[in-house]
This record gives sequence, C-alpha cells and structure tokens, in this order.
Amino acid sequence: ITMLGTKAIGVALMVFGVLLFVLGIVMGPWLASYLNGRFKKAGEGACAAKDLTKPSFLDPYSDCEDCHPLHFGYHPFHVSNAEQHLQDPVSTKPVLEEKGPYFYRKREIRVDAELKDGFASFKAYNKWTFDESMSTGKETDIITKMDLGYLAVTTSTGGELNFVNSLLAALMAMRGQAFDASRVPSVVKANFMRLINGLNSFDPATMLSVVSELAPLFNAQTDVAAYMAGLAGKEFTGFNYNGLLSKRTVRKWFMGHPSFIAGLAIGSQYPACAAPMEAAGGLSML
Repeated sequence: ITMLGTKAIGVALMVFGVLLFVLGIVMGPWLASYLNGRFKKAGEGACAAKDLTKPSFLDPYSDCEDCHPLHFGYHPFHVSNAEQHLQDPVSTKPVLEEKGPYFYRKREIRVDAELKDGFASFKAYNKWTFDESMSTGKETDIITKMDLGYLAVTTSTGGELNFVNSLLAALMAMRGQAFDASRVPSVVKANFMRLINGLNSFDPATMLSVVSELAPLFNAQTDVAAYMAGLAGKEFTGFNYNGLLSKRTVRKWFMGHPSFIAGLAIGSQYPACAAPMEAAGGLSML
C-alpha cells in the first residue's frame, strides 16, 4: 500500500465514522419510538387472565410441559489445613480444595396472581431443593471457609480491638456510664474477642459455654471493669474460638446463615441511635 493509498483509506474511515455519528443522531429518537411502538403492539392481548392460572406461570421452574427447570451449581473452596494454619499462620498458608459441585434446584411459586391494566401482579416465594443425583456430595458435608461476617465487622470497625471497644462502650452507654478503653488491657480485649467468636461458631456446646460466660454482663450490678479483668486468667482456645474460619454445612453456606458477630455490631450502634429518641420521650435504651 502506497502513502497515497494509506491516506485515502484514512479519509474514507473518517468519513464513514462521521456518517455513522450523524445517522445515530438522526435515527436514534425515531428508532427508539419505533421499537417501543412495536413492542407495545406485540404485547397487546398477549397476556390474558386465563394465562395466570397456567402451571407455566404459577410455577415456571417446575416439570410442566412449558416449564424450564432451573439448577444452580455450588463450588465452595474448603480450607483443608485449617487447624495447622491457625496454629502457625505465618509459615503455614491455607490450602484451598475445591469441592462440589453441589446442585440446588430453584422453584418460584407464584400466588394471588391477577391482571391489572395489562400487567400481571402476583406474590412469589422461592423454594430450594438439594439435588443429590446431580451433586458429587451431600448437603450435610462440612466446608471450612472464611467467615464473611467476622471479616466484615472487624474491617469496618478497624480491627478486633476496636470492635470490642465499641461493644463495651455501647454496654456502658446503656447503663449511663462512660467507657474508658485504656482501663482494659489489649490482651484482655483479645481474650474477650475470642469469647465472642465462640458465640458465632454455631457449635451448641461452645455457644452454651459462651452464653454462660457472658451472662454477668447483662446484670446491671456487674462491674464491667472487674468482669473484664477476670477474663485475663481464662483461656478460650480451639477452633471454635478463632473467628476467622468457620465450619458450616454446604446448605448453610449456600442458603446463608445468621452471624451473631454482625448482630452485635449492629446492636452496639443502638444506644447512639436511641439516645435522641429517649431524650424526646420515645424509646428507652433499657
């Protein structure tokens, strides 16, 4: 290609680009209006009241003739050396092992369907069923993963110690007292955090032990500083108190599960929100 040919190609492409730009400005509004009209015309009379009683509408993901079964595959990553990693996190990296797939079938059940001004109105709820025939394991398989609730709370508050400070400050505020974070050593706060982690373990025995240990804090007569000092001589060790990693069944990881740590984080903000309303004669913090 000569220099003249290259210049001609460049000019031709520039002219073509300008034409496309002008065509887009001219045709854009008209094309949108045209398509809207066509869609509206095509939709008129397409949906009748009798259609709302058909299985394909009321349960579109079922096994009826016009239905379309819907499955979701879940491939969790399991930390296979969780105990070793927690004992020596610096030199022992977590080993991830892909599990699954675990398949869940989704159903959307629609009720109270009616036609209003050409639009279908209905209520719907989802139903999830584990399909073992398509899966490589059972939904009761235990998977060890990072606890997102723990990570979300500790990162949003600036670390475990800050989270403990916020919890203790909220507790003292509910008693109408000020909280001096410097009175509680960091070592004790770290021990208290491990105790809270046990509440989030979902292990029945551990949770009962934690509730028993925390019970004095709910007594207005308890000296919080003395209670925290008493934690210094106690040990909360073992996997259930680590916080970072959690063991859950496949179903809980897939469907979701509550986080007590997240609940405590939200609850610790309540005194600050409730104080103005209480001052105005509204809600009481106790």
